[in-house]
Amino acid sequence: MRIRKLNIWLCSLLGLLGASIAAPPADPEDTATDAAQSAISAWGSAEGFSEGLSTPSFGEGSIFTLDGSASFSQPLSCQSTSDFVRVLFGPGSGGEISPLSISQDLDMDGIYDVSQTLPFNVSGVCSNGVISCNPGTWDSCDAYAWGTVSQTDPTLKLFATAVSELHACACVNDACGVGLVALQERHLGSMLGGAIGAALQTHDARFAVSHVQQAPFEVKLSGQNSVACDGTPSITYGSYMDDPAALVTDGTAASASNPMVADIQALESSTGTTTSLQSCTMQHDLIASGLADDVISISSSDDITIVPITDNEFVLEIGRPPSELKLNHNCTEGYIFTVNIQVTDPTSLVSVVFEHTEYNDHSQMHIDGAEGLIWHASGFDNYTGKPSGDCQHATNFEESPNIDLTSLLVDGDLHQLRVRTSVGEKGQSYHTIRFRTTCNSELSYTDGCAAIAANETCALKDEVADGVVTYANGVHTGLSPIPSERTAGLGACEVSETLPWWRRDREYSCLLTSEELEAESPNLDRATYVYAGSTETEWVDRRSDGSGGFIEETGALTLGDFKDFSDCESSCKVSYESPVDGVHLYGTQADNRSHTVGRSYRVKTCGISGSCPIEAGETLVQDCSCLNEFGEAVVGMQALRLGGMDSMCTTGEASPW
Repeated sequence: MRIRKLNIWLCSLLGLLGASIAAPPADPEDTATDAAQSAISAWGSAEGFSEGLSTPSFGEGSIFTLDGSASFSQPLSCQSTSDFVRVLFGPGSGGEISPLSISQDLDMDGIYDVSQTLPFNVSGVCSNGVISCNPGTWDSCDAYAWGTVSQTDPTLKLFATAVSELHACACVNDACGVGLVALQERHLGSMLGGAIGAALQTHDARFAVSHVQQAPFEVKLSGQNSVACDGTPSITYGSYMDDPAALVTDGTAASASNPMVADIQALESSTGTTTSLQSCTMQHDLIASGLADDVISISSSDDITIVPITDNEFVLEIGRPPSELKLNHNCTEGYIFTVNIQVTDPTSLVSVVFEHTEYNDHSQMHIDGAEGLIWHASGFDNYTGKPSGDCQHATNFEESPNIDLTSLLVDGDLHQLRVRTSVGEKGQSYHTIRFRTTCNSELSYTDGCAAIAANETCALKDEVADGVVTYANGVHTGLSPIPSERTAGLGACEVSETLPWWRRDREYSCLLTSEELEAESPNLDRATYVYAGSTETEWVDRRSDGSGGFIEETGALTLGDFKDFSDCESSCKVSYESPVDGVHLYGTQADNRSHTVGRSYRVKTCGISGSCPIEAGETLVQDCSCLNEFGEAVVGMQALRLGGMDSMCTTGEASPW
């Protein structure tokens, strides 16, 4: 099946390339086979793919048809320079790489701006750095990783690091074999170019390496600044690495004016006869409050004020401060203020304290009638009538009784608090009682999406979590909100909570029910007629003639003779000699081997010809077939696992295995 798919893809590609091939044979299978063979011959190797498709796609050269009769240029980005890095290296004493020189075009204008030669020899090459040892040995080794001078200066620099921070290292000096630099110069050039290219792209993602050119002991990295099409480019997408959410915002804004996006959205909405969109919300709420307003009921006459302090505390003011209330009387029954108080939830009541009073001339406080005397001024303890002493003191009295009234109110009944003040000529009356209750906090969660999510016919289409787009058109954006803290309540009742998210707004795409389909579905009579009446050899159709009647048509249906193909892609396995040049933390692999040459293995595709493409120096291990290397892979991984268990501990601690 893979060969058939490849043939179909290649035939389509040849049509797009405008290939001019001779008149095809009658058998379409032969046509597809010939086209596939031509494509594989032209682009089937790494070099062929790079030179024929990859490099031209990035702006360097043209893409040709397979027969070479036509070409076109359609780069994916604009070329700004032929090459921006040049690496020169050679073999030195002891088998070292020495010298190693690098030239760079820092501003992509086609001119090398800086050149440098490493001040030390290179004994090993890694995928992200180099190792330098005493020449010809693997002693006194130092490790270096490729990087750039700074975030604003792309000049290459080697930074000292640990060997454990380097990856995929290969020994090149005489410690691992003689003449390895010369024998492997192409492979070493690729490793150096790849490591340097990765370091530059990490520094600035705008620069892309489109082609690596190699000559003996020379490597050139060719590429293009992807904003070079514009003489005054606006470089914005580099900032998306620091602010990924901006990518979604800018992408949405750009798509709003894009006609192709509008067409796709219109196409999607045209399928509304089979699906419907349903919106819902999932939300956390932090609720914190005192119970003062909920459990204490107060009704009163004039000149009674409730002053909130916090969620669980308030002050009841009876009368008014002297500056606001002047009383005039001739020392008779006096002024009376009444307050009705009921504590509906006594368990939540913390305290009720009569804290402060200011009066002139006489004052008293009762609860629930004459028997409930709480406090009184000297000589004024009678529930009715005049004070027993002098009625006119001409003095403003101020006291802090701090009398606890809690026990008088915790029964849950309705109580009446009464304050009476008797005045001789002029005076005032002002009293405060402080109420305190417990605090109440609750983290609630409302899932309005549970029912929709449980519906197997519904799929999540869009989601916004705390303002961050996490799903767009059914695809996870990879973004998520940053955990945030919220605070609720005041004073002693203040609470805080940190959650990964607080609110998710979702939109699901759900299949319509049979009843909904019956109400909204299009007329499928014609489709039903075609489906029911067609056979493997004949098709039928019925369409409207525009005047209420139908036009019925029929014709022969030929599906063709489909061939059977193998369930796998035929491949073979070959071996070849390779130097033992690997490096580990404690030295080179050659130190632990009796020889410096080993054998490596490679799996190759047999292609349409069905024969193994053996190259010089390779030995056939297994001929073309459906190879299954699973057993060897398991053995290799198990060997690594067990080898790790038997490794010597360098920490002085016992192995956990």
